Amino acid sequence: MSIPVSNLINKQLKTREAMTDASNILLILMLIGVHIVLALAMKMYPILSTFHAILTGILGLLIVLFAQRTKWLIIVTGYITGSEVLWRMTSADVFWEYGKYVISALFVISIIRYRILYRLKISDIWPILYFLLLLLSVPLTINALGIGADARNEISFNLSGPLSLFICVLFLSKVKINSKI
Repeated sequence: MSIPVSNLINKQLKTREAMTDASNILLILMLIGVHIVLALAMKMYPILSTFHAILTGILGLLIVLFAQRTKWLIIVTGYITGSEVLWRMTSADVFWEYGKYVISALFVISIIRYRILYRLKISDIWPILYFLLLLLSVPLTINALGIGADARNEISFNLSGPLSLFICVLFLSKVKINSKI
């Protein structure tokens, strides 16, 4: 009695998938462990936190400039998003909105690199309109606080998140994301 070849192939593929899943879980657990140790070291030595923030920004820039697939950009921006809390908690010597501006810069570079602006449609007006309407609050803020550091800080704090969101939506709405990363 012979076993059909397709059954053997399916069995081998399932075994490989299970091994890949197990190795991915192991890798994730190892990365979590490394980051726990890193967080404790950053708490003791804030210079490590600053170094980590700057190195992460540089790594993100290198990924944007040289990676062939956009999945790495998405991964690094997700990492920066999560790391921003760590940087704040460990007193990194970077400005307060560092993560949002780095993410915005990475996506702007990617928009230029992948020529996303040439693929805009009329339906893409919504994220642009969203941010433009928020910009109307800038003169009101300057009028209330005067031209100076207070107004600049308020504008930066209140518009950095929407700016990052606007740029991310503009880029990610034009990219096809494969579910297998």
